[in-house]
Amino acid sequence: GRFDPTWAATQDTSDQSIWPASLHSRLVFAQSFAHAASLVQTMDHVITFVPMSAALNYQLDVASLGDVTGLEMLPTVESIGTAVDGASFDGTFQADVMNSNIEGAYPIVVFSSIVLRRGGPGPKCAPAAALGGFIYW
Repeated sequence: GRFDPTWAATQDTSDQSIWPASLHSRLVFAQSFAHAASLVQTMDHVITFVPMSAALNYQLDVASLGDVTGLEMLPTVESIGTAVDGASFDGTFQADVMNSNIEGAYPIVVFSSIVLRRGGPGPKCAPAAALGGFIYW
């Protein structure tokens, strides 16, 4: 994470956590997107990380952040897409899409992969086939 160096110097980060020890007692882990939304909507000073679809669905405010040039932007399909388009995929379902060096890319972007079994007869393939149909709608 990026922290102000003056503030970061006053924090105990000896446990190698990305979050300073002074914040550990204030961390709350949501059990679902709905739970995360309710925490953000009912508590002061709460930050959550949810997919853009959840932020839109639960009408959450989102953070305007600066790209590599300092241009402030909201997370949109375009700014997230710019980050993903500029990512280097290494063939192992891993890519670095955080803090893109590309102008217009929203800096906090993550992605998930879904690995499905391909082919083969039998009832074990039916759920994968149904999921595949959903994914490629």
